[in-house]
Amino acid sequence: MDLLDGGHWLVVKDGDPRARALYLRHYSARKAESKATGTFVGPGEKMVLLSKDCQAIWVWRKMKYRRDDQWGIECFAFRNESSVLSSELILEAEQLGLRRWPGARLWTYVDPSEVGSSNPGFCYEQAGWSNLGKQSNGLVLYERIPLRAMTREVFDVIETAQILVWAWDNEDSDWYEAADWLKEAIHKLDGTDSKDHIDDLVLAHAFGDHLYRNHDEDDL
Repeated sequence: MDLLDGGHWLVVKDGDPRARALYLRHYSARKAESKATGTFVGPGEKMVLLSKDCQAIWVWRKMKYRRDDQWGIECFAFRNESSVLSSELILEAEQLGLRRWPGARLWTYVDPSEVGSSNPGFCYEQAGWSNLGKQSNGLVLYERIPLRAMTREVFDVIETAQILVWAWDNEDSDWYEAADWLKEAIHKLDGTDSKDHIDDLVLAHAFGDHLYRNHDEDDL
């Protein structure tokens, strides 16, 4: 499915053989369990992007439980074998990620020992990402905070709301009840006087994956 008019990326399913072939040439694949067949992204919400010429891959992943303290939407893997500037592909991938998870913090790790460049992560910096330095795991952390960003507290509330959405959906109940719960929870965080004082982007983030899974994915 073409997501942006004139853009480079197509969204494909986890396990697409063209995307998997590119991922297996990414350095992180060598450190992971063997993923020669089947899916390769792992658990969590995900968006797998493949360039139209099948020469680049980008994977967004959102995980509720992590061993580190990172939060938001992770660039799980990025490999560019095309002639398009990596920074250009990053900027377009940002648009697609924020369309699905509005207001989310974007982040990724770069392993400087595995990147064949004298300036590993430079393409992220060219795209406006911030270098937060080497972390305790030896990897360099990059992040991108959107203009209309949510706080971590709101992000955590949204995680809980999504669990309710999925539970009610599995029970064939009215999952719009989760929207009321979410509004009330963020109302308490913000300290506002009105329950209706809620950014539409936050609701879109909370329920966007629900809609994506139930409607869009069948068309991929």
